[in-house]
Amino acid sequence: MTERWREALELILVTALFSALTMPMLYPISLHPGSVIFDRWDGCLHTWILAWDVHKFTSGLSNFFDANIFWPQHDALAYSDHLIGSALLAAPFYLISGNPLLAHNMVGILSFILSGFGMYLLARHFIANRPAAFLAGLIFAYCPWRYSQLGHMAQMLTGQWMPFALLFLHRVIENSRWRDALFFGFFFTLQALCSFYLAAMMSAAVATILAAEFISKKFKQNPAIWTRLAMAAALSLVIIVPTTIPYYRVHREQGLERTEKECIELSADPLDYLAAPPWNRLWGFTAQTFRSKIGDFPNEKRLFPGIIALILAVVGFTLKNTGPVHRKPLSNAHIQKVYLALAIAAILLSLGPRLHIFWKITPVPMPYKLLYHLAPGFKALRVTSRFAYLFMLALAVLAAYGYNRLEMRLALKTREAKRARILRWALIILIGGGILAEYFSAPLSYHVLPTGDAIPAVYKWLANQPADSAIIEIPQFPEFAITAKSLYDPLGYTFMYYSIFHKFQPIANGRSGFIPPAQPLFWTSMLVPSNEAIGLARYMGIGFIVIHTAYYPGNTGNKVEQLADNLDGLKLEAVFGADRVYRVLNPAPRGKRQQQYGLDCGRACE
Repeated sequence: MTERWREALELILVTALFSALTMPMLYPISLHPGSVIFDRWDGCLHTWILAWDVHKFTSGLSNFFDANIFWPQHDALAYSDHLIGSALLAAPFYLISGNPLLAHNMVGILSFILSGFGMYLLARHFIANRPAAFLAGLIFAYCPWRYSQLGHMAQMLTGQWMPFALLFLHRVIENSRWRDALFFGFFFTLQALCSFYLAAMMSAAVATILAAEFISKKFKQNPAIWTRLAMAAALSLVIIVPTTIPYYRVHREQGLERTEKECIELSADPLDYLAAPPWNRLWGFTAQTFRSKIGDFPNEKRLFPGIIALILAVVGFTLKNTGPVHRKPLSNAHIQKVYLALAIAAILLSLGPRLHIFWKITPVPMPYKLLYHLAPGFKALRVTSRFAYLFMLALAVLAAYGYNRLEMRLALKTREAKRARILRWALIILIGGGILAEYFSAPLSYHVLPTGDAIPAVYKWLANQPADSAIIEIPQFPEFAITAKSLYDPLGYTFMYYSIFHKFQPIANGRSGFIPPAQPLFWTSMLVPSNEAIGLARYMGIGFIVIHTAYYPGNTGNKVEQLADNLDGLKLEAVFGADRVYRVLNPAPRGKRQQQYGLDCGRACE
């Protein structure tokens, strides 16, 4: 067998192994990807975004950001990540099956497989040791941080392209080849199109590595490297910048940005690196022991990296190198220092604008404060603790060095070849099994969502209505009305999800990272139909009001139904159990809406 075939077989086997491991690690979502979802709120949001993206891929890219929510707002997609990079992965599954849940979950499942595979390639590039590279893949693919972000499966978990981009970045630095520079630009762009957070992490990783390389060369670097990287960056910007323009418009017109206070509240405390997600089977108890006392989103503060990964990283620096590691003319210590610098940079960025100590906010400024005020795009980010993902990437590489040195030390002490092989297999099984045990979180909780013919009948009916006016579904309570005992979705995420099935008819409902300032006032006014509320709906061009009477507490739904039945401006059009559809009489015509709002989205701008 030739060397090329051996390498191909190795990659196939590694991919198959990560695929096999991902099934139990994500059970039962991996077993029922077409009918369940981990998070019924952000999960619905991201499922809707992916379906909208694929819809526009196949029906025309014009008005891409004028999504069908928040009627009559422009650029509704720009209130959250556009997820274009993830939609490219979702498209085949969605177009073949017609199942948006399957497409969403397959993006998440593939992210685990590709993260392990990509990290294997990156570590293997540095280290001539397959088990070490495989362990690095386990650490990056299945680390507890990823499980704390399962609610953002199609957004935050899609960092699988970072190892690929860094692999080709190192190859450019080593060989100055155009081909490697183009692949670096390709994977950087693909990663940036998955999420603004991941774009920021990718940029921080590249900047840290280039700075470390620049300093190590005593400020003398091959000009060819910079030429090729500059060209790759230029090509990447040509693709990325057009997708940022709607975000700039939304920021300029509505002043939407994350405040420094929001960033501080969602920054990491050093103690947060001791907390694992509560569904982690070994370390889940730490979720309460080290529960953050700052902010309202505890899952964003569960950053535990795993004991074995940390020990291996330390071993890599403490054990003396006893054999060849790197296949290129670069020292082992140099690469370790580069990724140690990246790990430190990631931790510092995760701590946000101001230092937290024992969950107390201090006045001590941190490096992220400069990025918030000076770097483009950082005012759109609020959860700085997510930079722990970048820390896990660096830690995985450092752990691979540690395992390699541990194995080398074992080989030196064991002269007999057969015994050495047995001990080597025992070591990889012991450490690999230990890592998987530390990271194991199955069975995961989930929510069942209907798809296809199982969706509520009201949405099938809406799909067959002319798209000449918008829809609002009530009740959609404002955020302050959320309670832990909510039996349904008071924020309207499922209304967005079901809009996929009525062919993206424009809806006044919606939830996203940002919300247009006037929208909650409109939703509140529509909670209980009145002549004034119907007048406002008519003025906005709302054609149908869908009242879900079962969503109201107690017998309030019956009272709302009686009110709606007796309003002159409404006509009962259809009844589907507890779901009642009313036609708004004489809504503002299309021409008037165009004049008022500059937006005319029949079938959401098809």
